[in-house]
Amino acid sequence: MSSNSALLVVDMQNDFMPWGALPVPKSSEIIPLINEALISPRFALKIASKDAHPKDHVSFENNGVSGWPVHCVENSQGFEFPSLLKKEKFDFVIRKGRLKESDSYSAFYNAPGQQTELLDRLNEKQISDLFICGIALEYCVKETVLDALRNKFNVFVLKDLIRPIFEEETAKIHKKLESKGAVIL
Repeated sequence: MSSNSALLVVDMQNDFMPWGALPVPKSSEIIPLINEALISPRFALKIASKDAHPKDHVSFENNGVSGWPVHCVENSQGFEFPSLLKKEKFDFVIRKGRLKESDSYSAFYNAPGQQTELLDRLNEKQISDLFICGIALEYCVKETVLDALRNKFNVFVLKDLIRPIFEEETAKIHKKLESKGAVIL
């Protein structure tokens, strides 16, 4: 890894932990592994993404199409990082999913056609290699990986530092990401 490498930690938030509103199985188990990556000098940039939903977001059960429970409402306890995560090691945090009327999973977009600041930050630091981990594999991790590939990054998926909602989907998703050009590590 070089000065052109960045670590992107996707949505490690309280509401996705086993105690949260939308728990991802075994999600808290990867915190120590992510912390090891965060203290590594191998990455020139360490970034986190966070769902930052308004309280009446379209993805919530009573509001729209996705039917998710209310989760990661901006500035709530569920929105925060778990206390054991070394959050002080992040160079910056991307807030996504902030628009009430649009559901977006990727750390690159708040809505179709509306970018977060992630791409600009990566380009500004001349990042070419993006190492991605976090939760959940089927949604935010997968969409972030696909958008990173569309934006011509060399993408490395840190499979031991990711948790799915449905374990049985893992192999199929890895295969899809590899077919698009990601390297599964």
